[in-house]
Amino acid sequence: MNVDDIIKALKCCSHGSCTANECPYYEVKNCSEQNTEDAINLINRQIAEIERLNAEIEILRNEISDLLKKVPDGGNHD
Repeated sequence: MNVDDIIKALKCCSHGSCTANECPYYEVKNCSEQNTEDAINLINRQIAEIERLNAEIEILRNEISDLLKKVPDGGNHD
């Protein structure tokens, strides 16, 4: 399932009023368990992506800092 389907199913199932028209997991055997597993996998993928992006940000910050050290006046042009 995609992100939107997972979120839609979580909202629907949290109210206990799922219908075939509302819930993307309605026809799935053990739908609640599958939706929970998919949500956990989604969260873990997003955590990994956030960690990757934070590492990339740190690398870029260091590169900017190194470049600024090479500029006369440390990049201050006031």
